[in-house]
Amino acid sequence: MSEIIVVEGNPEDIPKHTNDLSLEILQSFFHLPIKEAVNEIKICETTIKKRCRDFGIKRWPYRKINCIDNLISSKEFALQKNGSDTKKKELLKQIKDLKRKRTILLNNPSIELKSLISYK
Repeated sequence: MSEIIVVEGNPEDIPKHTNDLSLEILQSFFHLPIKEAVNEIKICETTIKKRCRDFGIKRWPYRKINCIDNLISSKEFALQKNGSDTKKKELLKQIKDLKRKRTILLNNPSIELKSLISYK
């Protein structure tokens, strides 16, 4: 027998049992630390981790997503401060690429971050 889940939000989106906790619902919380996700979803951390393992996700991907978000923010900040058109074009290209990689990570949270991002 599965546990009952109580979450706030749109009644159609609220899972009634842990087996109804879909990957899409989990993905919508990946940008949060797991403790905050637990509070938002209103189920225990162990249950969230179990559902993640059911979907092949070994670790909660918040840190990976946060890393990419920080890189995007730093590029956007540099874009605001930089005056040259060539540099702006390069920064815009990098931002677009990082956002694409963020989407990849959200859809495949088990992927290694270093396979997505090269640190220079």
